[in-house]
Amino acid sequence: SADKLLSLRIALKMYYPEEVKRFLDKVVFLDKTSKELGYTGQYYRDSKLIELCKDLNHTTTEHELAHARTDGLSDIFVKKWQEINDKGVPYDEAQKLATKDEQGYFMRWTSNGKWNTSLYGYARPYGVTNIREDIATFTEIIVFLRTTSLEVYFNWRDEDFKKYLPIYIAKLQLIYKFGLARKEDFERIMTYFKLSEFH
Repeated sequence: SADKLLSLRIALKMYYPEEVKRFLDKVVFLDKTSKELGYTGQYYRDSKLIELCKDLNHTTTEHELAHARTDGLSDIFVKKWQEINDKGVPYDEAQKLATKDEQGYFMRWTSNGKWNTSLYGYARPYGVTNIREDIATFTEIIVFLRTTSLEVYFNWRDEDFKKYLPIYIAKLQLIYKFGLARKEDFERIMTYFKLSEFH
């Protein structure tokens, strides 16, 4: 539909044109719901193709684009990310802190019932699924936060968030070092993180 195409166009505008050509060849809008498919979106690395269901939400496009950008990263990046995450709450332990939806996806934190809050070193509850989803949700949020208040996801008043602030900082630095975040995004979020340390 026109709305979905507009949503995709807006999402793609977040990236530099030369970036998009490297990781994406085609986007297909399927005439099926997420319930029928079992997923809202899917990225296929070999064909550089993204599939989106007809009831996608506003973050699905950004999330699949994040997969497209981060799939195929070097082993060094993945290893360093794993090392950073293990200093906080490892995936198997973090999964016990999140609640699954009816389709079996980790969608809310057990402690506060929220889906759009960063806790325990993860950008969103869905990130606890595995390292691939952790990287994609974090990269997705960096793009999403260009038009949203940082406090929506990173609440400096939350003691659990502040406890794992070094994890967030290290992940953001790694993403920036490997060219997955623009300088202006990195500086804006890093400044917020640094200020959060003093509250």
